[in-house]
Amino acid sequence: MKFELNKKALEELEKQLSATVEVPAGPEADAIRAVKQQYKQKTGAELNTEGARKIVREARKR
Repeated sequence: MKFELNKKALEELEKQLSATVEVPAGPEADAIRAVKQQYKQKTGAELNTEGARKIVREARKR
C-alpha cells in the first residue's frame, strides 16, 4: 500500500489543533472546564481532562 502525505492538509490540521485558549483565574477544576470548552469551540475537537490540566498548570507557572 502506498501513502502520500498532503503537507498543506497537515499544516491546516496542526493550526486548528494548536488553538490559543485563555486560562482563567480561580479553582483549577473551573479552569480545566473552561479550557476544554474553549478548545472544543475553536477546534471542534475534544480535549481530555489530563490535557486541559497540563495547559492550566503550565499557564499558571508563568
